[in-house]
Amino acid sequence: MLAGGILALTTASDPFIYLLLKKNTASPGAALPLFAFVTSAIYMLFSVPAGKLADGWGRRKVFVLGYVLLLAACLILATPALGRTLQFASLGLLGIYYAATDGVLAALGSAVLLPELRATGLAMLNTVVGLGKFFSSVTLGLLFTVPGLSTPLWPFVAGLSVALLASAWVMKRTDT
Repeated sequence: MLAGGILALTTASDPFIYLLLKKNTASPGAALPLFAFVTSAIYMLFSVPAGKLADGWGRRKVFVLGYVLLLAACLILATPALGRTLQFASLGLLGIYYAATDGVLAALGSAVLLPELRATGLAMLNTVVGLGKFFSSVTLGLLFTVPGLSTPLWPFVAGLSVALLASAWVMKRTDT
Protein backbone atom coordinates (compact mmCIF):
# COMPACT_ATOMS: atom_id res chain seq x y z
CA MET A 1 0.00 0.00 0.00
CA LEU A 2 2.83 2.37 0.87
CA ALA A 3 4.73 1.65 -2.35
CA GLY A 4 1.60 2.00 -4.50
CA GLY A 5 0.63 5.22 -2.75
CA ILE A 6 4.08 6.75 -3.12
CA LEU A 7 4.16 5.98 -6.82
CA ALA A 8 0.58 7.20 -7.37
CA LEU A 9 1.53 10.60 -5.97
CA THR A 10 3.95 11.07 -8.86
CA THR A 11 1.95 9.43 -11.67
CA ALA A 12 0.87 11.82 -14.40
CA SER A 13 -2.69 11.10 -15.47
CA ASP A 14 -3.44 10.09 -19.03
CA PRO A 15 -5.32 13.25 -20.12
CA PHE A 16 -2.28 15.38 -19.32
CA ILE A 17 0.01 12.95 -21.11
CA TYR A 18 -2.27 13.05 -24.15
CA LEU A 19 -2.38 16.86 -24.08
CA LEU A 20 1.42 17.04 -24.01
CA LEU A 21 1.63 14.53 -26.86
CA LYS A 22 -0.87 16.59 -28.85
CA LYS A 23 1.14 19.74 -28.20
CA ASN A 24 4.54 18.14 -28.92
CA THR A 25 3.41 16.56 -32.19
CA ALA A 26 1.06 19.34 -33.35
CA SER A 27 -1.69 16.72 -33.59
CA PRO A 28 -5.30 17.82 -34.03
CA GLY A 29 -7.66 17.70 -31.07
CA ALA A 30 -9.52 14.87 -32.77
CA ALA A 31 -6.46 12.66 -32.18
CA LEU A 32 -6.95 12.62 -28.39
CA PRO A 33 -9.41 9.69 -28.43
CA LEU A 34 -7.04 7.83 -30.75
CA PHE A 35 -4.24 8.26 -28.17
CA ALA A 36 -6.46 6.64 -25.54
CA PHE A 37 -7.39 3.85 -27.95
CA VAL A 38 -3.74 3.07 -28.76
CA THR A 39 -2.81 3.07 -25.07
CA SER A 40 -5.68 0.70 -24.25
CA ALA A 41 -4.90 -1.61 -27.16
CA ILE A 42 -1.27 -1.92 -26.10
CA TYR A 43 -2.35 -2.47 -22.49
CA MET A 44 -4.63 -5.28 -23.66
CA LEU A 45 -1.90 -6.88 -25.80
CA PHE A 46 0.71 -6.83 -23.04
CA SER A 47 -1.38 -7.65 -19.94
CA VAL A 48 -1.10 -11.44 -20.15
CA PRO A 49 2.60 -11.42 -21.10
CA ALA A 50 3.29 -9.01 -18.22
CA GLY A 51 1.40 -11.29 -15.84
CA LYS A 52 3.35 -14.32 -17.02
CA LEU A 53 6.59 -12.38 -16.64
CA ALA A 54 5.59 -11.37 -13.11
CA ASP A 55 4.84 -15.00 -12.24
CA GLY A 56 8.21 -16.16 -13.55
CA TRP A 57 10.58 -13.25 -12.96
CA GLY A 58 8.98 -11.74 -9.88
CA ARG A 59 6.12 -9.39 -9.15
CA ARG A 60 8.22 -6.64 -7.61
CA LYS A 61 10.59 -6.57 -10.57
CA VAL A 62 7.79 -6.33 -13.13
CA PHE A 63 5.94 -3.71 -11.08
CA VAL A 64 9.05 -1.54 -10.77
CA LEU A 65 9.84 -2.11 -14.46
CA GLY A 66 6.36 -0.81 -15.31
CA TYR A 67 7.09 2.43 -13.48
CA VAL A 68 10.48 2.68 -15.15
CA LEU A 69 8.61 2.55 -18.48
CA LEU A 70 6.26 5.29 -17.27
CA LEU A 71 9.29 7.35 -16.28
CA ALA A 72 10.74 6.80 -19.79
CA ALA A 73 7.44 7.93 -21.35
CA CYS A 74 7.43 11.07 -19.19
CA LEU A 75 11.06 11.81 -20.07
CA ILE A 76 10.22 11.52 -23.75
CA LEU A 77 7.19 13.79 -23.42
CA ALA A 78 9.14 16.30 -21.35
CA THR A 79 11.71 16.52 -24.18
CA PRO A 80 9.81 17.39 -27.36
CA ALA A 81 13.08 17.87 -29.26
CA LEU A 82 13.44 14.06 -29.32
CA GLY A 83 11.09 14.02 -32.31
CA ARG A 84 7.61 12.92 -33.28
CA THR A 85 8.39 9.20 -33.52
CA LEU A 86 9.56 8.97 -29.93
CA GLN A 87 6.70 11.19 -28.82
CA PHE A 88 4.23 8.69 -30.28
CA ALA A 89 6.26 5.78 -28.83
CA SER A 90 5.37 7.17 -25.42
CA LEU A 91 1.85 5.78 -25.96
CA GLY A 92 3.32 2.29 -26.24
CA LEU A 93 5.32 2.76 -23.07
CA LEU A 94 2.21 4.02 -21.30
CA GLY A 95 0.21 0.96 -22.38
CA ILE A 96 2.96 -1.43 -21.27
CA TYR A 97 3.26 0.46 -17.96
CA TYR A 98 -0.41 -0.29 -17.28
CA ALA A 99 0.03 -3.93 -18.26
CA ALA A 100 3.01 -4.28 -15.91
CA THR A 101 1.43 -2.54 -12.92
CA ASP A 102 -2.36 -2.86 -12.70
CA GLY A 103 -2.75 -6.60 -12.16
CA VAL A 104 0.69 -6.98 -10.62
CA LEU A 105 -0.08 -4.46 -7.84
CA ALA A 106 -3.18 -6.48 -6.92
CA ALA A 107 -1.08 -9.66 -6.90
CA LEU A 108 1.53 -7.99 -4.69
CA GLY A 109 -1.18 -6.84 -2.30
CA SER A 110 -2.93 -10.20 -2.25
CA ALA A 111 0.29 -11.98 -1.34
CA VAL A 112 0.76 -10.03 1.88
CA LEU A 113 -2.87 -9.82 3.04
CA LEU A 114 -4.52 -12.34 5.32
CA PRO A 115 -7.21 -14.28 3.42
CA GLU A 116 -9.98 -12.97 5.68
CA LEU A 117 -8.91 -9.36 5.01
CA ARG A 118 -7.96 -9.68 1.34
CA ALA A 119 -10.98 -7.94 -0.21
CA THR A 120 -10.90 -5.12 2.33
CA GLY A 121 -7.14 -4.76 1.96
CA LEU A 122 -7.31 -4.61 -1.83
CA ALA A 123 -10.11 -2.05 -1.60
CA MET A 124 -7.91 0.03 0.70
CA LEU A 125 -4.99 -0.34 -1.70
CA ASN A 126 -7.14 0.88 -4.60
CA THR A 127 -8.37 3.79 -2.47
CA VAL A 128 -4.83 4.85 -1.54
CA VAL A 129 -3.66 4.62 -5.15
CA GLY A 130 -6.76 6.48 -6.36
CA LEU A 131 -6.23 9.28 -3.84
CA GLY A 132 -2.57 9.53 -4.82
CA LYS A 133 -3.48 9.79 -8.50
CA PHE A 134 -6.15 12.38 -7.71
CA PHE A 135 -3.59 14.49 -5.83
CA SER A 136 -1.05 14.12 -8.64
CA SER A 137 -3.67 15.11 -11.25
CA VAL A 138 -4.57 18.27 -9.33
CA THR A 139 -0.89 19.11 -8.93
CA LEU A 140 -0.12 18.50 -12.61
CA GLY A 141 -3.16 20.55 -13.58
CA LEU A 142 -1.85 23.45 -11.51
CA LEU A 143 1.60 23.08 -13.08
CA PHE A 144 -0.02 23.35 -16.52
CA THR A 145 -1.09 26.88 -15.59
CA VAL A 146 2.38 28.10 -14.53
CA PRO A 147 3.58 30.62 -17.10
CA GLY A 148 7.08 30.04 -18.41
CA LEU A 149 7.23 26.39 -17.38
CA SER A 150 8.31 24.65 -20.59
CA THR A 151 6.74 21.37 -19.56
CA PRO A 152 4.93 20.56 -16.34
CA LEU A 153 6.29 17.02 -16.45
CA TRP A 154 9.79 17.81 -15.17
CA PRO A 155 8.69 17.96 -11.50
CA PHE A 156 6.90 14.63 -12.03
CA VAL A 157 9.98 13.08 -13.64
CA ALA A 158 12.01 14.10 -10.59
CA GLY A 159 9.32 12.95 -8.17
CA LEU A 160 8.78 9.65 -9.94
CA SER A 161 12.52 8.96 -9.90
CA VAL A 162 12.61 9.40 -6.12
CA ALA A 163 9.33 7.50 -5.66
CA LEU A 164 10.69 4.57 -7.69
CA LEU A 165 13.71 4.26 -5.42
CA ALA A 166 11.60 4.59 -2.27
CA SER A 167 9.00 2.09 -3.48
CA ALA A 168 11.58 -0.45 -4.56
CA TRP A 169 13.11 -0.22 -1.10
CA VAL A 170 9.70 -0.61 0.61
CA MET A 171 8.76 -3.61 -1.54
CA LYS A 172 12.13 -5.25 -1.02
CA ARG A 173 11.25 -5.49 2.66
CA THR A 174 8.26 -7.76 1.87
CA ASP A 175 8.26 -11.43 0.91
CA THR A 176 6.51 -10.96 -2.48
